[in-house]
Amino acid sequence: MLIPKQILNLKMAKTTEISQWMTSQMRLDSGFGMALRWMTFTLLFLPGLVFAQKGKVLSAYSYEQAFYESHDCRELAKAIEAIEMALTHEQSSVWAKTWYYRGNIYFDVYISQDDECHGLSIEALDISYESYLKSMEYDEKERYVKEIEPKISVIANLYLQRGAKYFNVKNYEAALADFEKTIEVSRHFEKTDSIALYNAALSAEKLGNDSKSALYYEGLIDIGYNDPRIYHFLSEANLRMGDTTKSFQAITAGRKVYPNNPDLIIDELNYYLQKNETEKALKNLDDAISEMPSNAQLHYARGTLLDKMGDLERAKTAYEISLKLDPDHFGANYNLGALYFNKGVEQVGFANDFDESHNKEFKAAEQKALEYFKESLPYLEKANELDPHDRATMISLKNLYSRLGDNQGYKRISELLDN
Repeated sequence: MLIPKQILNLKMAKTTEISQWMTSQMRLDSGFGMALRWMTFTLLFLPGLVFAQKGKVLSAYSYEQAFYESHDCRELAKAIEAIEMALTHEQSSVWAKTWYYRGNIYFDVYISQDDECHGLSIEALDISYESYLKSMEYDEKERYVKEIEPKISVIANLYLQRGAKYFNVKNYEAALADFEKTIEVSRHFEKTDSIALYNAALSAEKLGNDSKSALYYEGLIDIGYNDPRIYHFLSEANLRMGDTTKSFQAITAGRKVYPNNPDLIIDELNYYLQKNETEKALKNLDDAISEMPSNAQLHYARGTLLDKMGDLERAKTAYEISLKLDPDHFGANYNLGALYFNKGVEQVGFANDFDESHNKEFKAAEQKALEYFKESLPYLEKANELDPHDRATMISLKNLYSRLGDNQGYKRISELLDN
């Protein structure tokens, strides 16, 4: 039986349309199924990823615990590798726990007495400190703060100890860096480590960084550090920078706090001497001597000042007291010898002022000059003995031997001067 073409065509068309619809439906079903499967895979994958990240953190912790038991540096190396891997992932890199464990691991590296373990990281102390700070930054619930803060306090001391070691071997740059780190860590607790400040100032001074040393000395003064030397050191630092005003301000500030400190009195004295303010300088000397009556240098300085002021009798007394306290004081010996020598020269001048009609007065002045020259001799010879290379002393002795008619002494000194 022949099927009419029109009906066949209709059926074929219909069949084709249905087939196309079924195909499209199959595609939709297939796509929907894939979407479902993809979503299921994603949901399964994400927890797996988080679990893997947690696994790295926990592995790091486990390796660290294994290290505690075995003291095997390989366990510590594995802990480092695991914790660093955890930090490469976006999620675990912002976990407080990750950074806390990292701080602990590197802390263990630094404090280890085993060279192999200690050598796992040359920056272990810095990394440990920075990791603890990061942990507290991410620790919104403050789960680790109580454990971290005592360790940060220990880290401050470790920086201080390492800085001291560097300082003792004259690695002042490394010492300064560690002392400054101690200061930084201490400020985390809103405290100032006075020892670190002091050592930082000394290290900066050794490096010739006077601006930084002055900054740290000022910091010590601000916290009321009880040591008068700080004012002296600050004054010296400012003086080296050419700031005489700030230098003197440091001295006067120190004198207010420590009015009887002899070193600060002398600092103030030196300032007045440089400014040629002799009366103020003399008062400072008297204050200093009242505090240190057995200090030969102070009596010598007083004699020098009185000598400069023309008060020769009081100057002579001051020199004599200085030499009584310290017979080997070069300056006091030389100055007292020079004082007598100058008096002798003055008498020679007086003698030369007399004419022949005043022969008696001439002889008296000449004799007086000779007495002064003789008094000068033992002091200048002692000064030459104490410092045989001082040319001023040798020239004075040459002139003195000439006036005393000591040809041997004159020849000996002349030869020394020529050589």
